[in-house]
Amino acid sequence: MSLILYNIHVGNSRKRVAMNKHIHLILAIFLVSFLFVTIQESHTQIVRVLPLGNSITQGYNLSLPDDELIAYRSPLYDLLNSAGYSFDFVGHALNGDAVFSDAEHGGIPGTRDQYVVRLLQDGYDLRWDEQITTGNQPYLDEFPADIILLHIGTNDMIHDEGSDASSVSEILDEIDAWEAANGVEVYVYVARIVNQQPYHAATTEYNDNVEAMVALRGDPTILIVDMEVGAGIDYGVDMQSDGIHMEESGYNKMAQLWFDTLDYYLSSILDAPTDLLASTVDASTLQLSWTEHSANETGYLVERSFSSGAGFSQVAVLTTNTTSYTDNGLTDGTEYFYRVRAYNDNGSSAYSNESSATTLFTPPLAPSNLTFGPITTSSIQLNWNDNSDNEDGFRISQSSTLNGT
Repeated sequence: MSLILYNIHVGNSRKRVAMNKHIHLILAIFLVSFLFVTIQESHTQIVRVLPLGNSITQGYNLSLPDDELIAYRSPLYDLLNSAGYSFDFVGHALNGDAVFSDAEHGGIPGTRDQYVVRLLQDGYDLRWDEQITTGNQPYLDEFPADIILLHIGTNDMIHDEGSDASSVSEILDEIDAWEAANGVEVYVYVARIVNQQPYHAATTEYNDNVEAMVALRGDPTILIVDMEVGAGIDYGVDMQSDGIHMEESGYNKMAQLWFDTLDYYLSSILDAPTDLLASTVDASTLQLSWTEHSANETGYLVERSFSSGAGFSQVAVLTTNTTSYTDNGLTDGTEYFYRVRAYNDNGSSAYSNESSATTLFTPPLAPSNLTFGPITTSSIQLNWNDNSDNEDGFRISQSSTLNGT
């Protein structure tokens, strides 16, 4: 009778699949990161600014065509551009494009506070019965912004709707909800709106209520800008004959105050880290690395998610000049997504690119105490202890020599 020696090992087909997936994932991440670095021309954050409001935001002048209606937006564009800031005006409307190149905005003539609430909720413009966004999605989904310049309430005053600030609070609630849903931060500059000529006491009362409401919210990303008095508007000179809209001189003063307010924030913005790359170390560890571009950061915030583009939560706060992070204690065979941003006392940078990696699968434990005995002349019974709980099955091999050769 021939001597047949057996050994047995536990197998896990997921491990081979995971290893192949891991290799492909690393190649894909390398390719995406290479393309990102190749096409990126500047590390400076481009800040998206949404001028949001009514005809004072759009511009109003019956003697001018739509493509020459610039309001405060064109002089503000010139001021920001001259200061060297990287920015982009955003919004669904386009007016003044014959005068300057970045003429998008969210100004809707005749709109009111409560209409803007609905606009932010599902992109529907109650003022003109028009669906602005596709698929009834929230306005900021289609026109996302980092900064919102909100000048709203003039038409509410004209229609004697009272000085209550609750609808403006609802506008801010909608912006907050969008921030929470998308894991981003938006700075909202709320204007004490321009008064009328002759003086309209209810407008001042409205402004007082709006300012008090903002103060009670205690949100450092919502700031009051005093267009009513602080812009230096001469209501006898800077107003059009309707007593509501600005002459060019008035819009220039509005632009200067918007700029002075934005300048403090924009000058402190941190440049986002780039080239984020997540790589696999073992079954419970992933390694992150990135390139820093800010000189005045306090440190870096690392966020992690189980899916791309959503569900991120902060997992680490790192010190200044950090360019790597080791994430331990993870689940084996799991894909994790990461993003990183710089921060200091003035706020946070934009996020880095998103990167993901998958932890290795933990190999099953080897079986032990293999025993056997003959049953018949042509069969043998094998017995062993099963020591693992994640195996797909067992593979049995045999040899006619003691060392298995």
